[in-house]
Amino acid sequence: MECATAAGTLTSVVLDTPESAPWLAVGQKLSLLFKESEVWMLPGGARFIPHCLKGEVESIHEGELMARVACRTQAGRVTSLVDRTWLARLALTPGAEIDLGIHPAAVALQKEEP
Repeated sequence: MECATAAGTLTSVVLDTPESAPWLAVGQKLSLLFKESEVWMLPGGARFIPHCLKGEVESIHEGELMARVACRTQAGRVTSLVDRTWLARLALTPGAEIDLGIHPAAVALQKEEP
């Protein structure tokens, strides 16, 4: 199922149907849930990630092995957890444009209540 956001389109693997889950309807507002370890990052404009969100690096917090990269998108804040080697290869700095992708099997959908 493709889900349009203000920052781009994400895809989710959905096993339900509109008959078994009536809230799976075109135009229905949904929350997209995923773990920060499931977010892929590439420099902005790379376009290697299908259905990616466009964003900007907000902050980087490095630990001994991993780094947490917070990004602003038009759909809201997205955080990615990456190893420090990948962070060094990306050479990210706050303010850098970034493309963010999430594997479709890692995206869960939740109906937004009015």
